Amino acid sequence: MPGVRDSLYVRARAGLLDAAEALATHLDAMVLVGAQAVYMHTGDSDLAVAEYTTDADLAVSPVELAAAPLLGDLLVASGFSWRDQPGSWLSPGGVSVDLLVPESLAGPGSRGARLGPHGKRVARRGSKLSWSTGSATSSSRSKWPMSGTTSPDSADETPTGDRLTPPPKAG
Repeated sequence: MPGVRDSLYVRARAGLLDAAEALATHLDAMVLVGAQAVYMHTGDSDLAVAEYTTDADLAVSPVELAAAPLLGDLLVASGFSWRDQPGSWLSPGGVSVDLLVPESLAGPGSRGARLGPHGKRVARRGSKLSWSTGSATSSSRSKWPMSGTTSPDSADETPTGDRLTPPPKAG
């Protein structure tokens, strides 16, 4: 039913917001991808797609990623746990959050992305992600507050991904 959010969708969005808050110092290197990015663009539409997702996917740009603080340390300090697969994390609320690096930027290897001091387990290779030189720059992506689920201000804007802005801290 339009306007009514499934509890799994709400949990998935909460997991994404938890990740955005945990990784706030690195958000300029993150792009929201996957189903939550689609929902952010389409909102409640008549598209023939599943109405919710149960996970969150974030692409990481090694080009913009700072050496510190370490992604893994930030996630663990915020209650996330690593799930025994490169790039696979579980939020404190039990939501799967995947950190992905486009294949062309992931370095050598077959599974884990090589992210310098962050290591090779914090993110995995995203074989279905493409990243052009233009999309690896912060000026080419839209930046939306993560609390919103509406489409961009300009109907003809076609961003390559959605920049994350963490929710305001409570209190």
